[in-house]
Amino acid sequence: MKPPFLFLPSPKKKAIKKHLPFFLLPAFLGFLIILTSWQKIDFFLKRKAQFKVGLWSQMPSTHFGFARYLFEKGQKDLSQKEFEVGKGQVEALDKTSLGFLFKKDLEKTEKIINQEKDIRAQLAIVDKKLENMPYCWQLLLKKAILSYRVYENETSKTSWNLAYWLNPNNEEVLGLGERFALASQQNIK
Repeated sequence: MKPPFLFLPSPKKKAIKKHLPFFLLPAFLGFLIILTSWQKIDFFLKRKAQFKVGLWSQMPSTHFGFARYLFEKGQKDLSQKEFEVGKGQVEALDKTSLGFLFKKDLEKTEKIINQEKDIRAQLAIVDKKLENMPYCWQLLLKKAILSYRVYENETSKTSWNLAYWLNPNNEEVLGLGERFALASQQNIK
């Protein structure tokens, strides 16, 4: 009688060491393939969104999805145009009592697109406070974060550099510096 599968003896260490190089090579090559193809994923996502808009151009949700994608990529003008197209379609559907189906998507997209206005208002408040306290590293750090969120990378880097100069050992400042370094490396590639 054979023992059940769960109670099989463990393989010998020599057998593992013998077959380990044969496993590592394909695993390493697979990792390299995934790493190099990762950059192409963004291209395919854009194509997929454009295809959906072309295929379902009468559906407001496709325009809202494409507007969110464009806004994520920093193309604010195009995103606003797509949002307006979708909003017009929802208004037309409101006349036929079907607009309620797309209201949530409309509100979600509107919130994302108008988020920049809110961030700019917060940025103006931080700038006013910085006039009174120009060497407050917390305000400079907040300005760096808000500037980065509205794609003002140079202002963001300048504010972070000042915050780092004022408080180089703070974990928040160092953590934000690491995030900026990673983001700039990804933008270079």
